Amino acid sequence: MCRTGRNVSTLAVALALGLASTPPTGAQPAAPPPQFHPGGERHGLAGAITAVAAGAIVISDRSGKAVTVKMTPTTRILKPTQGTLADLRSGEAVQVVAEPGQNGSLVARGIEINPMPAANGRGGWVRGGQTSVDGTVAQVSTSMLTVKRPDGSTVAVGITQTTRIGMLATLSPSALTVGTRVMVQGPPNPDGTVTATVVMVADFQRH
Repeated sequence: MCRTGRNVSTLAVALALGLASTPPTGAQPAAPPPQFHPGGERHGLAGAITAVAAGAIVISDRSGKAVTVKMTPTTRILKPTQGTLADLRSGEAVQVVAEPGQNGSLVARGIEINPMPAANGRGGWVRGGQTSVDGTVAQVSTSMLTVKRPDGSTVAVGITQTTRIGMLATLSPSALTVGTRVMVQGPPNPDGTVTATVVMVADFQRH
C-alpha cells in the first residue's frame, strides 16, 4: 500500500488508517493528509537501516546508496498504529476527514491522533466533497467527536462503526535496529548526510 518516496505525513496516514494516502486529481481524498513540509527538508528518503551508531543510522536508499542520518535529542521516532475511541482523550491533537451526512452534518471517515503538524494552520480544508477538520479533542462519545480548531471554533463530527482511527506512536531510539525499514524527513547537510527531524518506522513491503 505504501511505497518508498512518499512523504512522511502521507505514509503515516496510509499505514495508520489503512486508507489510500493521496487522491488522484479530481477524486475524493481517502484519508486525512496532514502536512509536514518545513522549508529545506528532504522528503522520501526511505530504505532499510544497514548500520547503527551513537547518534546516527545508515540507510540504504532506493538506489542502493548508503546515506548517514544524524539523530538529535529532538528527532521524533514514530510508528503508525491503529487507535481506538479510548485514545481520543480531551486535548489530544487530531485530524479528521469527514463526509457529508444527513441534514448538513459531518461523518468521520478517518481520524488521526497526534498527526504531523498541518502546514496551513487553518484547522482544515475542503476538497472533493470531503472536509478535513484539524484541532484538538474537545469532547468525545461513542457516536460524536467535537474538535476545537486553532481559531477556537468547534466542529462536531459523527463517528460510526466504519470510522478508521489511527495514531502515531512514539518509539525510543532502540527501535532503530539493522534491517528495520524507515522513512526519514529532515534537512540535508553539505556533507551528504541528513539530520532527521522525523524517522517513521514502517514495513514498506506490506500491501
